[in-house]
Amino acid sequence: MNLNTKIRFIIAIIYSIASYVVLGSVTGIWYIKAGNESAWLVTIVGYFIYELLSVFYFVKPQDTLATSISTILLLVTLDTEGVSNNLIIIKNIGLILSLVALLTSIINIYLNKQDVYPRINRTTYVICQYIGSGKVLFFPVLLFCSIAYYNTNTVNYNAILWLNTFWVFVVLSQPLEVAFYLLNSHTKNSNLSLGKIIRIDNPNIVRIGLKEECSWMNNNYISKLADGKWIRIIPIAKQVQSDAILGTGIYCEFEEPIEKSLIKETSVGEIYQLDNKKTINEIVFNNETDGLEYVGYIIENSCINIVKIEVSTSIELEEGLILVIKQHNKKVYYQIIDGNTTEEIFQSNPKGKTIIKAYQLGMYTLEEGFRRYSWVPDMNTPVFLIKRENTEDVELSNNEIGFIPNTNIRINADFNDLVTYHCAILGVTGTGKTEFAFDIIRNNTYRNVKVICVDFTGDYKARLKDVSPTILGLNSLDCIELEKLIDDVETGAYGAPSEKKKFNSFLDKIKPNIIKQIDDYILSDTNLAIIELPEIATTRATLRITEMYLSNVFNWAKNNRNKKTIQIVLEEAHTIIPEKNMYTYDKVDTESVLSRLSQIALQGRKYGVGLMLISQRTALVSKTVLSQCNTFFTFNLIDKTSLEFLGNVYSNEHIESIKNLKKLQVLAFGKAVKSENPVIMEIPFDPSKKEASMKIGLEDEINNTENEME
Repeated sequence: MNLNTKIRFIIAIIYSIASYVVLGSVTGIWYIKAGNESAWLVTIVGYFIYELLSVFYFVKPQDTLATSISTILLLVTLDTEGVSNNLIIIKNIGLILSLVALLTSIINIYLNKQDVYPRINRTTYVICQYIGSGKVLFFPVLLFCSIAYYNTNTVNYNAILWLNTFWVFVVLSQPLEVAFYLLNSHTKNSNLSLGKIIRIDNPNIVRIGLKEECSWMNNNYISKLADGKWIRIIPIAKQVQSDAILGTGIYCEFEEPIEKSLIKETSVGEIYQLDNKKTINEIVFNNETDGLEYVGYIIENSCINIVKIEVSTSIELEEGLILVIKQHNKKVYYQIIDGNTTEEIFQSNPKGKTIIKAYQLGMYTLEEGFRRYSWVPDMNTPVFLIKRENTEDVELSNNEIGFIPNTNIRINADFNDLVTYHCAILGVTGTGKTEFAFDIIRNNTYRNVKVICVDFTGDYKARLKDVSPTILGLNSLDCIELEKLIDDVETGAYGAPSEKKKFNSFLDKIKPNIIKQIDDYILSDTNLAIIELPEIATTRATLRITEMYLSNVFNWAKNNRNKKTIQIVLEEAHTIIPEKNMYTYDKVDTESVLSRLSQIALQGRKYGVGLMLISQRTALVSKTVLSQCNTFFTFNLIDKTSLEFLGNVYSNEHIESIKNLKKLQVLAFGKAVKSENPVIMEIPFDPSKKEASMKIGLEDEINNTENEME
């Protein structure tokens, strides 16, 4: 029972006087003597002092330490001259118990401070709990004293029974404690203490020893600190231990006048229930609670970019969700990128907990996106989740390219930067990268950007039908002749001089037509062109023609500087511009294309030409070209080489998160994205696109995407 210090002092005095009266009544000794005659009285008074006047919420090891030292001092000073061997055995048993309690309490206190060896820590705590109480350690002393005196003085043994009966009755029934508790409950029920603060973790976390009857999680509480400050306590967690109930709460200064009766009756550290209940949301965000749900609080080892959060609720969480905290009256957003479990040893009791790792996005506005906040949040700062919204059938508008998962927070992009500074869309098959690319292409065509797609998959024509694309390429006869000439070069005599001459003549013949196609398209009202070579079966021929088209596009841009903004889209980029060690076909033709695209990557911005690289095999794409991209959209990737390269773009924590991205989720970062830090966003699934996808053989992929969205 939790009684205040004043009442416990009164009880200790009454019990001590009662002990004196009982001893005098049964023995006739009304004054203190040296020796065993008075040892019983000294021992039982000492018990009452330690049990009632020591810190009531003393953690068990510290309590055991104080009690064991006291009993050891009493036992070693007892006079054993003339007493029976049985009594000496009782004394020795008491001494052994006290020494064991002393040793285990010291070990537990040390291990608890060092936070090491949790199993040994728990074991020593249990030993302290069961043999370290005053009831156990003082009993051998009292038994020895009550018997030893009467053995040596041949007094009526009925006195032994009286003394030990008094001891057992007081210890087990606690009559005065029960009486005072019932009196307080009857007269001052509204001001009855429900527990006491046992630890404060600055700046605003309190740990509280609770009474069993305290309904902790459903109320607010008030308490007074040692400096006289009154605080409101909002419960956030409850831990049931073997011998106690511990509550954890966040506190703030009490904002209302204090009742006079409460001021008069309250002891420092005691907690009392409040009728005017408030939530953490209401206090932190000044009643702006819509869309917010409390998650936990900031813990140690957090920094400006990455914070660690101890979860103190049963809320469902996942990677990519957005958290918000209040720093200097500003909302600062963080995105969950990882989570792990750990164990905390608190008062020698293990407590499992979940730790969130979240990356700072910063302060948010729709126009400017996320801007970094330049400082780390304080320890124990409350953290809130942006509640889930219905994101089905999300439609993006203006410059929006995606939204934060399970929120209505949109991510904007600068489409001019997206084109002129080059971008890369990376991810394994079926993650949504091509759908994302289609959306960007459409958006650019609406902005009067001349988009030229190099497509070897044959999908673009069908999926972008609504944009009315211009198809660029050779006619059937030219395709047949080209492949025949290449075959003649490859199978001709050493050097094949005549065959090469014919081949070069053919290229000179078709070049004017290619130039005309480029000129006609760029000067037309159509903003999408697709280079298709479906009738060419050889990779070498495809690369040669691709190089001719891209060279003439770049030449047009140089000759007509910044008259038009042009974007070149390379689907399956690893096929067109592979790493040098990945050449699987003619080196000369591959390097010719790679050289031209490298030139575009390095100089294109000067002439209004940008690249968009799309690949599912990042490791195979030329790093010379890829490194010139200033904006990256990364869908799920798992291969080590790709992730190692992206380590130059993202943090190590984000690299790990890439592996866990769901379909239609993408890690976006770069000059064109309006977020100063990488952000996990989601692209909407448009059911209207399903039919078009099914027509080009993507039915399984779409159905799988739909199932996951459900």
